[in-house]
Amino acid sequence: MTEFPALRESLVRAAARRRRRRLTLGAAVPGLAVAAAAIALFVLPGGGVPDQEREAVTPSPSLSPLAQAFAVFRKPQAEADKLPRRDVLGGTFDPASSRLLARGGGAYVYAVPVTLRGQEQLCLVDVRVAHAGAGCVPFSTAFEQGAGVSGGGVYVQLFPDGASDVRLTLQDGTRLFPKLQNGAVFAEADRVGVAAWTSRAGVRYFNRNEWAPQSVDLPERCPKALDPLPADPKPKAARIALRAAEDLYRGAQSAEVAQILAGPQRGTPCGPAVTGRTLEVDLELKTPVSSDSLAQGRLLVGNVNGQLQVFYRMH
Repeated sequence: MTEFPALRESLVRAAARRRRRRLTLGAAVPGLAVAAAAIALFVLPGGGVPDQEREAVTPSPSLSPLAQAFAVFRKPQAEADKLPRRDVLGGTFDPASSRLLARGGGAYVYAVPVTLRGQEQLCLVDVRVAHAGAGCVPFSTAFEQGAGVSGGGVYVQLFPDGASDVRLTLQDGTRLFPKLQNGAVFAEADRVGVAAWTSRAGVRYFNRNEWAPQSVDLPERCPKALDPLPADPKPKAARIALRAAEDLYRGAQSAEVAQILAGPQRGTPCGPAVTGRTLEVDLELKTPVSSDSLAQGRLLVGNVNGQLQVFYRMH
């Protein structure tokens, strides 16, 4: 990996050679800018999770909205946080506001608040020796869903405080579970087709693009038998159902648990012995276009061969 001072020196020389080839954000699509290396913007929407993934400190109301939403902006700017190329961004921004999120694969990715055409936006900037690019979203979108960039073998996503359980799905179906650091995830991966994460409020967000895997087997078969449910199964069942919603409700942008009922409280297509060991998880689903068929989901969860899982999609 190139050391940071060397990177900055190289970038300064490169910028001098290409003064007239300044990169600015595209005017046609306000939320998206693509650089020479096809760096594309992702606003990626998404149970119980390890405590270390959550933001434990409640930010002071005296902080700026950006600092309240993202812990990385609550720390002082260090030397490494300084953006080495200012010509990558259109609009105006305070040089002291940039923060380095991640580095790897030859890329240095920064988060920078920018005022663009009179609107406050959060931009993620991917800077490399040979090229640079940025993607921006309005603050209102970033506060709910975060923002990120991907391309050239690198994927970076910044999430609002409290995000957890991040999962990336590649085009070939491979699942990645990157750890959150400074509220962001970094992965050296191409063709991330689906990104999913859970907010502090328990809402599971999903975003799909053209690289999302298309085939999925719907669980709509009753098992011959279920093992007894583990102790305190509802939090685990909620997390499992929210994760499964990514594949089972492909038109949904987000899912939230409405209620969890024990099987005997409501009938199931399965026999009495299976139903008696079943948890029904009712989901509220949000879709880009209102659809009665996707307004609610209902999944059956049980302990199959010692593993708690969704075994039936009711609707």
